[in-house]
Parts: sequence; C-alpha cells; structure tokens
Amino acid sequence: MFDVVCAFGSRYKAPLFNQLRGTFLAKCVKETRQFVDGFRQTWRETGCTVMADGWTDRKRRTLINFLVYCPKVDSDERPAMGYLFGAFHASREEIVKRFQRKKELVKPFLKYIDARWDRHFDKNLHAAGFWFNPNNQYDNDLREKYNFTTSRVLDVIEKYAGKDIALRSALTREIKTFRNGEGDFGRSTAKNDRRYMLADEWWQTYGCSAPNLQKLALRVLSQTCSASGCERSWSYFEHVHSKKRNKLEHQRFNDIVYVHCNLRLRQRSKSSTRNYDPISLEEIGKGMKLGF
Repeated sequence: MFDVVCAFGSRYKAPLFNQLRGTFLAKCVKETRQFVDGFRQTWRETGCTVMADGWTDRKRRTLINFLVYCPKVDSDERPAMGYLFGAFHASREEIVKRFQRKKELVKPFLKYIDARWDRHFDKNLHAAGFWFNPNNQYDNDLREKYNFTTSRVLDVIEKYAGKDIALRSALTREIKTFRNGEGDFGRSTAKNDRRYMLADEWWQTYGCSAPNLQKLALRVLSQTCSASGCERSWSYFEHVHSKKRNKLEHQRFNDIVYVHCNLRLRQRSKSSTRNYDPISLEEIGKGMKLGF
C-alpha cells in the first residue's frame, strides 16, 4: 500500500479521517437507497402514507421525523385498515354486553374510548376500509348495521376523483357491481376467498370487473392505521444518538438512521414467521375477562 501511495509523488493529498470513515457509510446509503427506490414504483398502485412525528429535547430544540409508510415492506401480516372500524365497534359492543349490570362502573371507560375514536379514528378513510372489505360488504347484517359507511365512501370518492366528473360516474357505477357481486365478484372462488384472503389481495385478484373502484380500494386498504413506524424510528434515533455519540453531524446522523431503519425493515419482511391470524373478531368475546 505504501508503494502505491509513494508512486503518486509528493503532490498526493491523503484523504482525511472523516473521509475514510464516511466511505463505507456512503456505500451503505447508496445501496439502501437503491433498495428503497425499488418500492417507490408500487406507490402508484397502493399509494403511500406520509407520517410525521415531532420531539423536543430539554433545551426546547425540535426534531421532526418524516417517514413514508410502504405497505410492501412495513405492513403487518394482515393490514388493519379493512378491519379497524369493525374491530372497534365489535369490541365496544362486547364491553357493553359484558357489563350490563355495571353500566355506571364502565361508563367512564366507554366515554374515554368514544372520545379517542371521535378524535383520531372516526374518519372517512376508516369507514371506507370497512366498506371495501368483502367479508363485511357481503354480510347482510353488517352491511345493514353500518349502512352509513356508504355515505363515507362517497365522500372518499368525491375527494379522490376531484373535478373529474367521468371518474366519479365510473366509480359510482362500479359500486353497484361490487355490492351486487356481479362479474368476477360473483365467482365461487371469490365468494370462498372473501373470508380467508387479505382484503387488498382479494381486490387485486377479483376486482377486474370494476377497475376504477379496484384502484381506489387498493389504495384505501393499503394504508396504515398505526404510528408504530414513528415509534420504531425514535428508538433507532435513541440508539444512534447516545451519550457517547452525541456530537454526530446532522447528515451523518440522518444517514445512519436511514440505513439502520430500512435494513431492519428488509430483514423484518423476510423473517416473518407468524402462523396465526392477528385480527380475529370472532375471538373478541372469548378473550375478555371480568376484571371488576
């Protein structure tokens, strides 16, 4: 190595320590960026959720963390958007049922639950997720019980289509095709898979009879219902920005977290071994215990 350096002559300027130290990180950033760019193309199909979370240190300095949620990498085994609305209402109804004789005792908890729902989750997008879930749409009791979700879906359609009158008309026409189970929606395999296939996969497989509604359904059902991605990111920041490493320059700090976070997501997506349904509404009543 010394012979090679000497061959350059006296005008050769050796790289600085920081340059040598950053070479490997720069390569990791480049490789990670190529990995992430491979998923950007899927956003045209599924859309993406931009999440932001802020943090203030003891000196009142603010750090805002922006993340892009990609359902192809950061999603759970069963994305929750198509199930959150139904799960919430089923859980609340089960609580009321279990504590019919102690209504006053459970009333403050129900009040808190309702306030939480009204503030954070009573949105058109969650209602649309429920409506687009075929397991809900073709259950006559559920469809009748939550028939107001159709109005919420129309709100989503109007916002999605904007001023495109032709697209609005096409979407409303295709609503009838979906609700009546016409075309590919009425296939025997489609009926069988309503219960067992992921809602977004079901739409991708059987939604060809309503291509415009299919595209909207995939976008809705692929969105996240949780800010857990932000929480994980903060844990990465805390791990990198420790007491012994609190003088990292901003760009280096950002690069380390960027690489660490995305490589962990890639590893997580490859090593998932869960073999049970993480969302099972049938088990809500069985899992509750009287704690009063």
